[in-house]
Amino acid sequence: MSKIITYSSKSPPGIFCQIKLTNNERILISIANSGVKVFELDSMGLTPIRTIWECNDLVKAVKLFDEFITQDKKLLDVIKDILIGCTSIEEVSQKLTLREIK
Repeated sequence: MSKIITYSSKSPPGIFCQIKLTNNERILISIANSGVKVFELDSMGLTPIRTIWECNDLVKAVKLFDEFITQDKKLLDVIKDILIGCTSIEEVSQKLTLREIK
């Protein structure tokens, strides 16, 4: 089962969440004023290897997930909840790409 390694919803230090997927791959969800990025991390979870998905417009990113956002559940929590069930980076990429197409 996937598990959360790090989580911060306050700025500073930043808004991010690192998840270790079921197959031991790691991803980092990062949210900033410039948008949202999901990175593949190295096996130690220290270095981004590549960007899996990005939305360079924070307003657009919120609109992509707005059906799940509530007063108690912010953008980071919504994306985390969607991706925590993924077993691989390929599945993460598919879920986020499908969200963009809708």
